[in-house]
This record gives sequence, structure tokens and C-alpha cells, in this order.
Amino acid sequence: MRQIKSILFVSVMIITFISVFISCENENDDNEYLSEVDSVELKQFLKARTAKVFFHNFKFEYNNLDIKSMKTLEYAKDVNVFYIPVYKNKREIGRLCVISKNKGEISTALFEDWSKVEKEKGGKMKVFTPDNLYIATWTIKKEGNGEYSFKISDVTDVKNGDTIKTRGEIDFPKPGDYNCTARCYKIAKDVCEDDYNCKYLCDLLDVFFCSATITIAASCQLYCWGV
Repeated sequence: MRQIKSILFVSVMIITFISVFISCENENDDNEYLSEVDSVELKQFLKARTAKVFFHNFKFEYNNLDIKSMKTLEYAKDVNVFYIPVYKNKREIGRLCVISKNKGEISTALFEDWSKVEKEKGGKMKVFTPDNLYIATWTIKKEGNGEYSFKISDVTDVKNGDTIKTRGEIDFPKPGDYNCTARCYKIAKDVCEDDYNCKYLCDLLDVFFCSATITIAASCQLYCWGV
């Protein structure tokens, strides 16, 4: 019996040591990766809980982000948007859209899953929160003249909440509402619902960097912050 306890104790110690060793190695890899990120604002986000939640829920690591191909947009005063390609198995499968205000004082992100979109045909791109909660779907169709049309075709079911009536009699969600982002996307969808010509066009070369998707993402996040 004593021998069995000794074996169990040694086994637990070995497993603990291996776990700590792997954890330290991963932390060193993360620190090495972050040292290559020039933007202090983006680096601050990548160290924050929101980024860690995103990596955990989507099974990504820092090296899945192609920082070198990232596009940075100054969306508004004191607001920057970092649009980062996400790769897995050497294939681009999405974009992480990080919205940051006041040099990272407030920041959040939305993940665009482009894995079902082909440059030759188009497809459907889905938007998720870092918690892997589905927000909306963009339908992308190839048009003439080397352009693609983008249109919000689906939004997750959202519960009613406090609203703000605009001059155009549109019920906007109240900033701070827990499902404000989804409801904001739904408004964008409803506005275009009955208008066949209501769509966004993007050039062929920019199919994976369409300002329409970034504009909606950033606008909804800023609105829901109450900015």
C-alpha cells in the first residue's frame, strides 16, 4: 500500500513539473511574439483578458495572427481599428477586428470567420464575439467588373430591451445593453432588408479587407460603448 502511495506521489510530481515546464515555455513564446508587436495600443489589448478569451474559445494562439499584414485605421478621434488576418494551417480563415479607444483605455474585438468565402465565388462570412457568440452573417456575392457585393443576411435572435427612438423612428438599442452589438447589426440589416440596391461593393483585391464590414463593426462597438 505504501509503495502504491509512493508511486502515485511521484507520478503527480512528474505531471506537475511537466505542466509548469510547458506553461513557462508557452509564456516565453508569447512574450517573444508580443515583443514583435510595434503598437503599444495593440500590445495592451493582446495582453488583456478579452484577447485571452478569444484565443481560448477559438483555439488560436498568438502566432495565428499575421501582424505584419495587419491594417490599421484611424476610425475617429482617439479611435483606432486594427484589422488582423488570422491563419490556421497556412490558410487565412478570418480577421480579428480590434477596436481601441483612448490608446487602449477601452478596447474590444469581433472575429470575422472567412473560412466559407472563396475569392472566385464569394460565400458567407460570420461575425462572432471573443466569447464565440454568434452575431451576424454577411453574404458575399461576386458581381461584374471584379467587384463583390456585401450584405448582412442574418442576425442572431435578440431580446427586447431599452431603446432610443431616433428622428427616423428607428428603435436603437440603449448603449450598455448586453446584446447591444447584435441589435445594432439587426438595425443595419433591417434598413437594407427591402431594398435590393442596398448593398456594399468592394474591389476584388480588397475582398478580404472590405471597409463595409469594418465600418459596421466599429460603429456598433462605439455606439454600444456610449461613445
